[in-house]
Formats: sequence, C-alpha cells, structure tokens
Amino acid sequence: MAARALRERLKEWKGEAEDESAPANLVRDYYVLLRLLGVHKWDLSDPNAAARMGSLARFSQLLADFEHARRRSRRVDEGGGQT
Repeated sequence: MAARALRERLKEWKGEAEDESAPANLVRDYYVLLRLLGVHKWDLSDPNAAARMGSLARFSQLLADFEHARRRSRRVDEGGGQT
C-alpha cells in the first residue's frame, strides 16, 4: 500500500514539474515525500534515526532558503530590464 501511494505521488509530481505555470512548493512536497516514506514512524530514541532526522531537517532548511531566495529574486530579460 505504501509503495503504491509513493509511486502514485511520484507520478503526480512528475506531471506537476512539467507544468511550469504553477509555482513549486518544495518544502511541502518534501514533507509529503517523507510522510510517504514513513519517516514519522522512526524511533528517535535510536541515535542513528535521530542523526538521519537531523540531516533531513537540514535539507528541509536548505529547501526553505532556496524557495525564499527564489521568490525574492527578480527575473531580468535579455534586453536588460527587470520583470
């Protein structure tokens, strides 16, 4: 069941990625992916699981920083004007 849900979400994701008209929400999608992978069921009293969770949290922050920078950036057309 979990593998099927993950497979379906990845197919949906691919379709969303090909649609350039909608803005991406990388953090939201990352959290959905982690949930589908069962990360919420990890035993955080296990030092290895806790260390992995720390790495996932750092990656989440990286995605958030990227999204923030992307939203604040301005596009520059080839003529030198900003859009």
